[in-house]
This record gives sequence, structure tokens and C-alpha cells, in this order.
Amino acid sequence: MGQDELILVLSHQGVEKDKLLAREIPQIDFIFGGHYQELTSKPIKVGNTHILQAGGNGNWQGEL
Repeated sequence: MGQDELILVLSHQGVEKDKLLAREIPQIDFIFGGHYQELTSKPIKVGNTHILQAGGNGNWQGEL
């Protein structure tokens, strides 16, 4: 993979499973997740992976 490439994951499994995924696959740069309608005001960082949750029901817009 080149230096200009990113690995982005869209998930629907909840933040705890997103953290596990980040630990299992450290090459992931960003995980944009959902399922439990959690809202993160700042990315959660696991290794080099940034995890974001944008709430639920279309009430919030995530921005990175």
C-alpha cells in the first residue's frame, strides 16, 4: 500500500467491537461505526486507528 492510501471501515457492530477490530487489524486508519447510537466528540484511538461514532437517527453529522 502506498503512503497516500488510507483504509477506512464502515461498521455497524458497536464501539467495543470496533476497538477489537482495530487491535486485530492495526493497518486500519479509521473506523466509522454505529449500532448503539453512541456519539464520540473526539475520535477514540486504538494503536494508530481512529474510531468515530456519529450518534443515531440522523441527529448528528460526523466530521473528521
